[in-house]
Amino acid sequence: MSPDFAKVEAYLHEHIPITKAMGIKVAGYDGNAVRLWAPLEPNLNHRQTAFGGSVSALGILAGWSLLHLKLGESGESVQLVIQHSETEYTGPIDRDFTAVCAMPGPEEWARYEQVFRRYGKARVYLESLIEAEGRVLARHKGSYVAIRR
Repeated sequence: MSPDFAKVEAYLHEHIPITKAMGIKVAGYDGNAVRLWAPLEPNLNHRQTAFGGSVSALGILAGWSLLHLKLGESGESVQLVIQHSETEYTGPIDRDFTAVCAMPGPEEWARYEQVFRRYGKARVYLESLIEAEGRVLARHKGSYVAIRR
Protein backbone atom coordinates (compact mmCIF):
# COMPACT_ATOMS: atom_id res chain seq x y z
CA MET A 1 0.00 0.00 0.00
CA SER A 2 1.41 3.38 -0.96
CA PRO A 3 1.65 6.01 1.75
CA ASP A 4 -0.21 9.28 1.48
CA PHE A 5 2.50 11.44 -0.09
CA ALA A 6 0.91 14.62 1.31
CA LYS A 7 1.32 13.22 4.85
CA VAL A 8 4.94 12.30 4.22
CA GLU A 9 5.64 15.78 2.81
CA ALA A 10 3.88 17.41 5.78
CA TYR A 11 6.06 15.34 8.13
CA LEU A 12 9.22 16.38 6.30
CA HIS A 13 8.20 20.05 6.21
CA GLU A 14 7.35 20.09 9.92
CA HIS A 15 10.31 18.09 11.26
CA ILE A 16 12.99 19.06 8.72
CA PRO A 17 12.14 22.70 7.89
CA ILE A 18 14.71 23.04 5.09
CA THR A 19 12.54 20.68 3.01
CA LYS A 20 9.75 23.28 2.92
CA ALA A 21 12.12 26.10 1.95
CA MET A 22 13.57 23.90 -0.81
CA GLY A 23 10.08 23.08 -2.13
CA ILE A 24 10.66 19.31 -1.84
CA LYS A 25 7.82 16.99 -2.80
CA VAL A 26 7.55 13.22 -2.51
CA ALA A 27 7.09 12.12 -6.11
CA GLY A 28 6.95 8.37 -5.62
CA TYR A 29 7.43 5.38 -3.33
CA ASP A 30 6.85 1.75 -4.23
CA GLY A 31 8.16 -0.05 -1.14
CA ASN A 32 11.59 -0.45 -2.73
CA ALA A 33 12.55 3.07 -3.80
CA VAL A 34 11.60 6.67 -3.11
CA ARG A 35 11.72 9.65 -5.47
CA LEU A 36 11.89 13.22 -4.18
CA TRP A 37 11.43 16.25 -6.44
CA ALA A 38 12.79 19.77 -5.98
CA PRO A 39 12.15 22.89 -8.09
CA LEU A 40 15.20 24.76 -9.33
CA GLU A 41 14.17 28.30 -8.38
CA PRO A 42 14.45 28.15 -4.54
CA ASN A 43 17.65 26.11 -4.91
CA LEU A 44 19.59 28.41 -7.26
CA ASN A 45 23.20 29.44 -6.88
CA HIS A 46 24.96 32.49 -8.35
CA ARG A 47 25.40 30.67 -11.72
CA GLN A 48 21.66 30.02 -12.10
CA THR A 49 22.13 26.28 -11.51
CA ALA A 50 21.23 24.15 -8.49
CA PHE A 51 23.23 25.02 -5.38
CA GLY A 52 25.50 22.11 -4.39
CA GLY A 53 24.16 22.16 -0.83
CA SER A 54 20.61 21.73 -2.13
CA VAL A 55 21.68 18.84 -4.36
CA SER A 56 23.45 17.16 -1.46
CA ALA A 57 20.51 17.79 0.88
CA LEU A 58 18.08 16.22 -1.60
CA GLY A 59 20.31 13.13 -1.84
CA ILE A 60 20.50 12.84 1.96
CA LEU A 61 16.76 13.34 2.29
CA ALA A 62 15.97 10.67 -0.31
CA GLY A 63 17.86 8.08 1.75
CA TRP A 64 16.36 9.35 4.99
CA SER A 65 12.83 9.33 3.53
CA LEU A 66 13.24 5.81 2.16
CA LEU A 67 14.23 4.50 5.58
CA HIS A 68 11.52 6.55 7.31
CA LEU A 69 8.89 5.00 5.04
CA LYS A 70 10.31 1.47 5.11
CA LEU A 71 10.79 1.37 8.87
CA GLY A 72 7.35 2.94 9.35
CA GLU A 73 5.85 -0.07 7.57
CA SER A 74 7.31 -2.34 10.28
CA GLY A 75 5.81 -0.24 13.07
CA GLU A 76 9.22 0.26 14.71
CA SER A 77 9.73 3.60 16.43
CA VAL A 78 13.21 4.72 15.45
CA GLN A 79 15.37 7.79 15.35
CA LEU A 80 17.15 8.14 11.99
CA VAL A 81 20.36 10.09 11.54
CA ILE A 82 22.89 10.52 8.78
CA GLN A 83 26.35 9.46 9.95
CA HIS A 84 28.42 9.99 6.82
CA SER A 85 27.57 11.83 3.62
CA GLU A 86 29.39 12.18 0.32
CA THR A 87 28.14 13.77 -2.89
CA GLU A 88 29.80 13.55 -6.28
CA TYR A 89 28.72 16.14 -8.87
CA THR A 90 29.07 15.25 -12.55
CA GLY A 91 27.34 18.20 -14.21
CA PRO A 92 25.40 21.40 -13.57
CA ILE A 93 21.70 21.12 -12.85
CA ASP A 94 19.78 23.87 -14.63
CA ARG A 95 16.19 22.69 -14.14
CA ASP A 96 13.96 20.99 -11.58
CA PHE A 97 15.62 17.86 -10.23
CA THR A 98 14.88 14.60 -8.46
CA ALA A 99 16.68 12.20 -6.17
CA VAL A 100 15.96 8.49 -6.32
CA CYS A 101 17.08 6.15 -3.57
CA ALA A 102 16.50 2.39 -3.66
CA MET A 103 16.73 -0.18 -0.90
CA PRO A 104 20.02 -2.01 -0.53
CA GLY A 105 20.30 -5.60 -1.67
CA PRO A 106 18.45 -8.30 0.28
CA GLU A 107 21.60 -9.58 2.01
CA GLU A 108 22.61 -6.15 3.26
CA TRP A 109 19.06 -5.38 4.44
CA ALA A 110 18.82 -8.75 6.24
CA ARG A 111 22.13 -7.98 7.98
CA TYR A 112 20.80 -4.56 8.99
CA GLU A 113 17.58 -6.08 10.40
CA GLN A 114 19.50 -8.72 12.34
CA VAL A 115 21.81 -6.13 13.94
CA PHE A 116 18.86 -3.82 14.70
CA ARG A 117 16.88 -6.61 16.38
CA ARG A 118 19.86 -7.62 18.48
CA TYR A 119 21.28 -4.22 19.49
CA GLY A 120 18.48 -1.73 18.86
CA LYS A 121 20.82 0.21 16.59
CA ALA A 122 22.06 -0.47 13.06
CA ARG A 123 23.74 1.22 10.12
CA VAL A 124 22.90 0.93 6.44
CA TYR A 125 24.57 2.42 3.37
CA LEU A 126 22.41 3.94 0.64
CA GLU A 127 23.03 5.67 -2.66
CA SER A 128 20.80 8.33 -4.19
CA LEU A 129 20.94 9.33 -7.84
CA ILE A 130 20.20 13.00 -8.46
CA GLU A 131 18.73 13.50 -11.92
CA ALA A 132 17.40 16.20 -14.20
CA GLU A 133 15.58 15.30 -17.42
CA GLY A 134 16.61 11.66 -17.08
CA ARG A 135 20.35 12.39 -16.72
CA VAL A 136 22.23 11.50 -13.54
CA LEU A 137 24.10 14.68 -12.59
CA ALA A 138 25.10 13.80 -9.01
CA ARG A 139 25.36 10.78 -6.72
CA HIS A 140 24.98 10.84 -2.98
CA LYS A 141 26.34 8.03 -0.81
CA GLY A 142 25.38 8.00 2.83
CA SER A 143 25.61 5.97 5.98
CA TYR A 144 22.36 6.13 7.96
CA VAL A 145 21.91 4.95 11.53
CA ALA A 146 18.61 3.86 13.01
CA ILE A 147 18.27 3.81 16.79
CA ARG A 148 15.31 2.15 18.52
CA ARG A 149 13.33 4.61 20.66
